[in-house]
Amino acid sequence: MPAPTQQPAPGPFGDALPVERVETFAVALPTRRSFSVSGGPVTVAGRPSIRILVRVTARGGAHGWGEATPLPSWTDETAESIVTTVDRYLAPALLGLPAWHLDAVDRAFDRAISRGYTIGAPLARGALDMALHDLLGRAAGVPLGVLWGQRRRDTAELGWIVSGGTPAEAAQSVAEGVSAGYRAFKVKIGLYGEEGDAAVVAAVREHAPTAAPVWVDANQAVHRADRPADGPAAGRHRGLGLRTAAARQ
Repeated sequence: MPAPTQQPAPGPFGDALPVERVETFAVALPTRRSFSVSGGPVTVAGRPSIRILVRVTARGGAHGWGEATPLPSWTDETAESIVTTVDRYLAPALLGLPAWHLDAVDRAFDRAISRGYTIGAPLARGALDMALHDLLGRAAGVPLGVLWGQRRRDTAELGWIVSGGTPAEAAQSVAEGVSAGYRAFKVKIGLYGEEGDAAVVAAVREHAPTAAPVWVDANQAVHRADRPADGPAAGRHRGLGLRTAAARQ
């Protein structure tokens, strides 16, 4: 007598919430200002910025939203590739699965798009993962942090990102952030050369509140061997009181 096929144990929502529909929407958002990283422009003022929204709907109407931001200057996924990956590969793999069974979803995605040398199509997968978590929170009637049992506070302080090409533009950006209530500042570097980066960071440190944390983000443009602390701008960086606390690639 063959052994019975093992079925996943019912989750917190019982046997409910099988996924019935996955939809993608390409949304053109107005762009207020230009923004760049070391790989190139992310947004250009006056040119629409494309975002991909996904909506996952389960039986009974419960639904959740997710979002993917295609950044060809930073990643190899584009708006077109995210939409086709979701529509042709990930959505068919997701249909019929319980929305709460996230391990099964992850395995289904691995079968649909191989991980290869990295996780397969992380932006497309991330949008669906976000939508599923949103769906579960909505179905339970609680915020996601409460659903996880990890909510410790009601607010999260954000940092203001500075991507000014000149010290004057950086100072203006900091002033805008301060007026909006921000108390921490992240500076994009790797765009202007070592001396240019140092000048921009100096402007941010000068115009930010004295106690405000300031950190830099090179988006893989600066390696540990040639970080500013070891180059011609090292003296200037030491004068700013900057040091390398951590490196991330």
